[in-house]
Amino acid sequence: MACGLPNFANLKRKLLLQLSGRLALGSVGRDLSEIDVGTFDAVWSKAHPADRRDALQNVMPQRGPGPPGYYALSELIKRETFRLVINYNIDTYLEDALHSVGCHNFLLLINGCHEDTFVKQSLEKPRLRTILKTHGDYRHGFYAFTGNEMLDCSQRLSPILPELTKRDLLIVGYSGNDYPFMRTVDCTNHGGTIWFANPSPPPDYLKHIMEIRGSSENIIPAGFDDFFRSLEALLRRHSADKLSAPKETTDSTTASAKVIMLNKLGLHARSAAMIVKIANRFKCNVFVEANGARVNAKSILALLMLAIQPKAEIIIMAEGQDAKQAVEEIKVLFARRFDVE
Repeated sequence: MACGLPNFANLKRKLLLQLSGRLALGSVGRDLSEIDVGTFDAVWSKAHPADRRDALQNVMPQRGPGPPGYYALSELIKRETFRLVINYNIDTYLEDALHSVGCHNFLLLINGCHEDTFVKQSLEKPRLRTILKTHGDYRHGFYAFTGNEMLDCSQRLSPILPELTKRDLLIVGYSGNDYPFMRTVDCTNHGGTIWFANPSPPPDYLKHIMEIRGSSENIIPAGFDDFFRSLEALLRRHSADKLSAPKETTDSTTASAKVIMLNKLGLHARSAAMIVKIANRFKCNVFVEANGARVNAKSILALLMLAIQPKAEIIIMAEGQDAKQAVEEIKVLFARRFDVE
């Protein structure tokens, strides 16, 4: 999970502007509209720790309301939808949001601030909801910005991250600036499913990992805030839903049918879009039930959040004048495997 910081290039530009009054930038010049990695690393590495801290304090967010996505994520953590969050940011938006929603019982692990042995042991046998901050925490005085700093941080976690990332992964808001850490993600076909949510597509090396782990279609075009707010609202609305016994009905205003997911990749973005396209042609309300939740079949994000796997049992339901026709067309779509051989 990664979000909360300004755009990384913009953040670096602001930090160099903060340092320009304290350092003789010389060959760096005053035109900071374009900043290459080498320039930033050289200037940042030269700066006195106190100057770095002051520069960060001037550009980083102070305590106060953060992006709304963090509050939605905090509600999900509080309900233990997620028990482990790996946070690539150095701000405290997530911790502040957790406390604001009344979730105080969590373990905060800060890479570079806590002993490596303690971090490793805590992650191997987690007993609490756990937040791992991979790049440090600017309020604790340790943070990784340069390439060498990021490499050091990733090496510190290299004994444990490959094992942790064999689990199913949900990567949200990742910008592609943390290649040293992504190298530690398990890239064997023994790993679980990966879902990627971001307005931009995943970087090439992450695409490669997703392909190996059979997750190349699991891409959701949504930003951090929109994704977590939608997910939290969806799960809250349907948390009490239980799968009912499927019934084939012939009533003119309601219809339902049971289907099986025959596609080997499960329900991914392309197949979800095909369901949405059919559902939106009808005036009736159309729903899909799976994994204990019922969602609106006219929302691609809601469908993807069901995480329907191959061979899963699914119920299609509709309410309205054209309900029977809507259910039948979606049922046929499942039967023909979404036109995928």
